[in-house]
Amino acid sequence: MSHRSGRSSIFHASKVSRLTSASQHSIIDVNELVRNVLRQTAEIEERHKQSERSGCNAVGGEASSGRARATSGPGASGARPNRGRNKAERERQQAEREADQQRIDTATEAERQRLQAIAATGRDRLQLETMHAEAAAIAERDRTVIEQRRVRLPS
Repeated sequence: MSHRSGRSSIFHASKVSRLTSASQHSIIDVNELVRNVLRQTAEIEERHKQSERSGCNAVGGEASSGRARATSGPGASGARPNRGRNKAERERQQAEREADQQRIDTATEAERQRLQAIAATGRDRLQLETMHAEAAAIAERDRTVIEQRRVRLPS
C-alpha cells in the first residue's frame, strides 16, 4: 500500500464520518420538528376544546341570565343572549381558523425541512459514491504500479 493510498483512505473515512453525521443531524432535526408539530397540534386542540367549553358555558350562562331578564320585567329583550352567543361563536370560529392556519404552517415547515433532509441525504450519498469510486480508482492505480514494479524487478 502506498503512502498516498493510506492518506486517501484516512481522508475518505473522515469525510464519510462527517457526511454520515450531517445526515443524522438532518434526520434528528426532522424528528424534532415532527415532535413540535404534534405537541403544537395537541395544544391547539386543547385550546379549541377549552374554547368550546367556555363558549358553551358562556352561552349557557347568558341564556340563563337572559331568561332571568326576560322574566324579570316588561320590555326585556331576548336579543342579548343571541348577541353573546353569536360573539362567542365568532370568537370560536376565529380561534379555529387561527389554529388551522398554525397547523398548516407548522406542517408545511416540517415538510420543507423533511425534503431538505432528504435532499441532503441524497447529496451525501452521491458524494460518498463519488469518494468510493475515487478510492477504488486510486487503489487500482496503486495495484497497477505495484504490479509494474514487480515485473521490472529481477527475481
